[in-house]
Amino acid sequence: MSSGMSTPSSQATTLVGSPNLRATLDRENRATSLPSSAILEYYSSKASSAIFLYDLAREAGLGNVVRTLRGTESVQEHAVVFDIQSRAGAGLTLLGRISEGTSSAATKALTAYTTPSGLAQMQPVLGLFPQPSSGSRLVLQIPTITHW
Repeated sequence: MSSGMSTPSSQATTLVGSPNLRATLDRENRATSLPSSAILEYYSSKASSAIFLYDLAREAGLGNVVRTLRGTESVQEHAVVFDIQSRAGAGLTLLGRISEGTSSAATKALTAYTTPSGLAQMQPVLGLFPQPSSGSRLVLQIPTITHW
């Protein structure tokens, strides 16, 4: 078997072939490819109980897909989205959510979208987070943006 003949050339090709993803993200124009950020947002929305979308990430173009998914007919399958302001101590909201165990689905993670500068603002709080467990996991999605 020669390499590449029966195997997709990238993970994106494999993921875009998912019928649920294509139906949800590509209703109007049936494009043959999707941006990697759209794929990432789709799967993080399904795997998270809540998504915290910081303003710096919105300005960088993240969050459009997770907002759209929450408005679809399969709303129970996708995470609720909270818009958060980036500032000093920005991680305190996440810490409070995880510490109190208010996650609606114990087996799902909390996801936060921010930028490198937003992560720097969270840095003092990150050391206060508890060890990850099946009921309290945080996933930080940080694009490689250098101009913010």
